[in-house]
Amino acid sequence: MKSIDKFELKRYIEVKGRAGTDGVMLSENEWNRLAQLGDKAWLYIVINCKTAPELYRIQNPAIRLTFEKVSKGVQYYLPLKEWQQKYEQ
Repeated sequence: MKSIDKFELKRYIEVKGRAGTDGVMLSENEWNRLAQLGDKAWLYIVINCKTAPELYRIQNPAIRLTFEKVSKGVQYYLPLKEWQQKYEQ
């Protein structure tokens, strides 16, 4: 998703939603795109989607977060502890 604010600043957003509170998975393509975009990239994580949604926003997640490569060329896992400590309010 691409967002442009009133100052014409672009923000490229990857959104991941969870019914509860847990880590999230990114495909290799999603991770690579976030890495290419640098500070223009944002990861939005929404937890408790069904009950009381909470939004966590992290700029430049490929640099600021430590992902666990789950399987070669398939997905990256981002544990709850890792992203919850580094979101933008």
